[in-house]
Amino acid sequence: MKALNLWLIALICGCPSSPAMAEKVLLTCVTTSTDPDHVEQTVEVAFDQESQRVWVAANGYVPAAISETQIAFDMDGGPNIHIHFTIDRTSGHLTITGNYGVLYNGQCKIADAAHRAS
Repeated sequence: MKALNLWLIALICGCPSSPAMAEKVLLTCVTTSTDPDHVEQTVEVAFDQESQRVWVAANGYVPAAISETQIAFDMDGGPNIHIHFTIDRTSGHLTITGNYGVLYNGQCKIADAAHRAS
């Protein structure tokens, strides 16, 4: 699980974006692993609803299913490792699942204006 934690930190990043009403939106998400260590980390996810894509550092933009209520996308975590991300846009709840169930739960919010401007 620790290797996956490091992989997630390296894989997901945010990018500067416009305010939430514009094309790209940056979310800051605090996640906690479901393993006994309960590792907590902060990740950033940028999404573009119009083009139905999410920015992921190692892969650039990846396809996503983005509606008014949910953001969902998949990542390839390596050989035989499938990672699925779901963000509920109403509550901000993030669930990251893998081959064997839920890996992380978290809470996302729109990044503050100072963070977006950096």
